[in-house]
Amino acid sequence: MPEDRTRNTVPGTVHGSVSQVGTVHGDLHVHPASGPARPPADLPVRIANSITDPQQRSDTLVEIAEAHFETDAEHAEQVLAHVPDRAKHAHALVNLAFAVAPRDPERACRLVEPFLDDHPDSDLGLAAVTTFVLTRTDPERATHLVRRAEKRPDCSPAHLAWLAAVRHADDPQDFTRLVNLAEHAALSADTWNRHRLLRQVADEVAAVDVDRAVEILEKSDRGMGIAGSIWSGELKHAATAHRDYALALFDREFRVARRRNADLDHFRKNLAIAAAGVDIYRADAVATRISSAEHRVSALIGMAREIAMTDRDQARDWLATAKDVAAAHRAGVKDAPGSTDLLGEVAAAALDLDLALSQEVVRLISDEISASDSVPELVAYAHSLAGADPVRAEQLVERVLAVDPHSEAARTVLLRIAGSYAEADPARALAVLDRVEIHNSSEVAEVLVKAAAGLAVWDSGEAKAVLNRAQRELRAVHSVSYPVRRTWESLATTLAQLDPGVVERLAAQMSGRDAVLAAMAIGVLRACGSRTA
Repeated sequence: MPEDRTRNTVPGTVHGSVSQVGTVHGDLHVHPASGPARPPADLPVRIANSITDPQQRSDTLVEIAEAHFETDAEHAEQVLAHVPDRAKHAHALVNLAFAVAPRDPERACRLVEPFLDDHPDSDLGLAAVTTFVLTRTDPERATHLVRRAEKRPDCSPAHLAWLAAVRHADDPQDFTRLVNLAEHAALSADTWNRHRLLRQVADEVAAVDVDRAVEILEKSDRGMGIAGSIWSGELKHAATAHRDYALALFDREFRVARRRNADLDHFRKNLAIAAAGVDIYRADAVATRISSAEHRVSALIGMAREIAMTDRDQARDWLATAKDVAAAHRAGVKDAPGSTDLLGEVAAAALDLDLALSQEVVRLISDEISASDSVPELVAYAHSLAGADPVRAEQLVERVLAVDPHSEAARTVLLRIAGSYAEADPARALAVLDRVEIHNSSEVAEVLVKAAAGLAVWDSGEAKAVLNRAQRELRAVHSVSYPVRRTWESLATTLAQLDPGVVERLAAQMSGRDAVLAAMAIGVLRACGSRTA
């Protein structure tokens, strides 16, 4: 009788080895690999303390402390003890006190006590008074401090409004009097500052009395104004006080923008994106009035991203409109260099929100790709497709390199393609980077860090090797611009989750490079879980 055998197969991709288990008696529990390492809580502070410049060290330590304001006030206070700049240390202590006042009034009082009696730094002294009033621990002393503060010659309209907002719940008459004082002081300023100060007063008052805030805001809508200065975060912040105040703020900005003659499309784009998260109808109305295809597509994409988490259907509708605008623009400027870029931006933006729409746009671009070997055209098409269809883009770059092996434009597109692969297929991203020599070290490092983050799930050793390569690229960059700083942060975050000891040794090697050390300290802080990335 032939031997009875059972043949087993494992479908799909296998990472690591597969073991055949015979007979199992009882329960079988499979435990997933352990999650990311948690670096020591004091590691960000140790790295920050190695920064030689006192100002940069102070700024970094304050940022680390602020990450703990809401979760661990005691630890935040301990971190602030390391801040060498005494002025920044004092301001940070008062900010900590303000943050903890509602839940720990005694701690807040202790922290602000040294700054209450006519402190020479008006910002610090008035912030301390406001915090003390907020604690409600001593109403009589609070009233006395407010009376002294409002008589200070350096008490600005914004300070008065801040005090008023804190007094609103306990003494409505005091609130009204302080707001009137603040408004009068703002209206007495010169034309340019008047609008800025009234806006500051309205922002403070809106938290407790939106109708009064809108009245004040309307008085600032005279004469000069800066059109299009409002941004999404600013409007969302206003909406947390009251939606009506946010919309009044938006309407004021729109009226000012409408009176301006220069670059209205740019202003309207900013306003439309800002309004999207607060009122989709107003955002849509502003976007419709944008005449430039480039600005309108950019606005519609920005609007879709603003509401992607809350209203996916509307976000998809805006992306579909962006596709139509970009396609019409392409038809009108068919021979213009890079005219497919708008379609490519729509395809990339739709990738996560509406895959079918993204694929449709990719087909629109692909249908126009001829058998021509014109290097500029192929590079333009590859650039447009890199975000949404990196495979097709890579094929086009191969055609370019077959004609011109030294094309710098093709190398630039390859870098973008590698960035598109990095998170979903890090191995392929690395393969693309290895194909040709790319000289932009900071952007190469950014792709490497993203690829390492993807590899870390499966192979921590390989991930660390990629991060080692990334830090070599970053070391070659001597000017630490904002994108370079962000890349150092991300590298430190990923490396700290894999091996905190390695990131500490790397920081020791960065002695003298204060901007890098500051970035690494914040990156490790993110890995500690005290701050959102």
